[in-house]
Amino acid sequence: MKTIFGLFVFCIVISACKDVTGGQDDKLFEDVMGLHDEIMPVSTKLHGLQSSLKTLLATPDSIPANMTKDDVIAASMHAEEAYNAMMDWMRDFKVPENMNPTEKSAYLKAEKLKLTNLKEETLRAFNEAEAIVNFKK
Repeated sequence: MKTIFGLFVFCIVISACKDVTGGQDDKLFEDVMGLHDEIMPVSTKLHGLQSSLKTLLATPDSIPANMTKDDVIAASMHAEEAYNAMMDWMRDFKVPENMNPTEKSAYLKAEKLKLTNLKEETLRAFNEAEAIVNFKK
């Protein structure tokens, strides 16, 4: 009887631990997807700003007086790099089904950090491109 009771308690403890880990992983996954959802609209706008920067480069007379062609080229490259980094991340992101809980948590934490850095870089590129495109002579 004690053995059955002990086994029952053991199963409950294991089940509870699994739920806590699963809940943490679910939260991490939600955080990662939330960051993705924040970055995507900015990344899409950034792609449009990059087109505007290329238009400026095609008509050098339209480059703001306080900027050089090199400034516009640098902003265009920064925009392209940030946009491509997001597209690369989306292509590469997938949580393998056969990961153990520890590996899955580590993977999701690493992806969250990548997206946090990518968000900062995307916003910097966006602000840089927008400042050039929207500059009034």
